Amino acid sequence: MEAILREINSLVGVRGSFVCDDDGTILSSVWESSALVKNLPEVAVILMKTLKGVISISGRGWVELDLVYKQDRIVVRKIEDGCLCIFSVREVNLPILYASADRAAERLGPDKGGPITTVGDQDLSTTIEQLKAIVTKNLGTHAGKVLTMIDGASGSREDLEKVCDEIEEATRLFINKDKSKEMAESMRVLLQGESTS
Repeated sequence: MEAILREINSLVGVRGSFVCDDDGTILSSVWESSALVKNLPEVAVILMKTLKGVISISGRGWVELDLVYKQDRIVVRKIEDGCLCIFSVREVNLPILYASADRAAERLGPDKGGPITTVGDQDLSTTIEQLKAIVTKNLGTHAGKVLTMIDGASGSREDLEKVCDEIEEATRLFINKDKSKEMAESMRVLLQGESTS
């Protein structure tokens, strides 16, 4: 769970994140500064009580939230039996933050962030290291954030394939348009080879 939160926190403008259960009990949290967590347990309890009230009154079930106050932003995503909360600066890149939040909420899954593996996916550690080698070879000094994305994958082949798509898009937009397609193709070939072996 902490690895998923660290991946979110690696985004520019994110100050911290936490996962809590339906009662507001903090299950995991990662922050850029310990000063930001001073009242976190109380904030989580109040947040969950407020969300339950909003859901009850609206009658529409869970609604994803994006709360803005002064220069800060809180993005909330539902996970099973709780929520993921991300604190960032107000002017964060919202498409990237939303995509990362949605992906993290999916990955936190029913067991709240433990590795989700299926039959045939139980030992992908060699494949993951090979994917990292492809990224490092193609991106050199720019590989850091992309390697973090791979590290944050849940360990299933399906999740690695999703990460491959996200890496291609992020690399195309922010690092090198020409290398993004070539690198993603190499990663896909590796993953397809693993699925047939």
